[in-house]
Amino acid sequence: MLVFSLIIVYNKSILTKKKEYIMSNFKYKSFEEISKEFQDCKTVFDKLDYAKQLKKDAYDYVLDLDLDKLIIRLQNQIIINH
Repeated sequence: MLVFSLIIVYNKSILTKKKEYIMSNFKYKSFEEISKEFQDCKTVFDKLDYAKQLKKDAYDYVLDLDLDKLIIRLQNQIIINH
């Protein structure tokens, strides 16, 4: 039982440190900033990379965006055009 408790405490501390690291490097962007940066992307590949980065940074939850559909649409556009 003691070993199990130590494992839980250890895993919780790792997750907490990881969360603090992620949140310390996080810079919030408004919807307008995201829209402008997305429009500034020149190619479909750049837009796809940007959308994946937004998904990684959890902007779909922060701003209630549907990034999954956007990523699928951009991937389909790449497949159709190439």
